[in-house]
Amino acid sequence: MILVFTIVSLNLSQLNSLFGLLFILGYMSFHLVPLLFIQIYLQNHYVSNVEEGSFGDKMKFVTEKYGISNRETEVIELICKGMTNKEISDSLYISVQTVKDHIHRIFLKTGVKNRVQLTNLLGN
Repeated sequence: MILVFTIVSLNLSQLNSLFGLLFILGYMSFHLVPLLFIQIYLQNHYVSNVEEGSFGDKMKFVTEKYGISNRETEVIELICKGMTNKEISDSLYISVQTVKDHIHRIFLKTGVKNRVQLTNLLGN
C-alpha cells in the first residue's frame, strides 16, 4: 500500500509541487502513530525515579501511587533492610505465610517481580 501511495504521489507531484509536499507529510505521518502509542504506554507504565529526598519521602510517593497499605509499607521497609521472610514475621509478630501474602500483593500492586526490583523502585 505504501508503494502504491508513493508511486501515485510522485506522479502527482510532477503536476504540482504541492502534491510533493503533501506526499512528504503523508509519508511521515505513518511514523507518528507508533510514536503516539509508545508515548501513551510510557505515560501509563514508566515509573519515574524519585531522586531527591529521604527514604521516607520515596516511600510515601510509592505508597500513594500504588495504594500500598500501612502493613505492606512496613513489610517493604523491612525488605529494603535485607530481612528474610522469617525475620520479617518475627519483627512484625505475624506468620511467615502472612508475610508471603503481603509480599505477593505488593508485587502485584507495583508490577515488580522480585525484591531487587522493589528496592530499585524506591531508589535504594
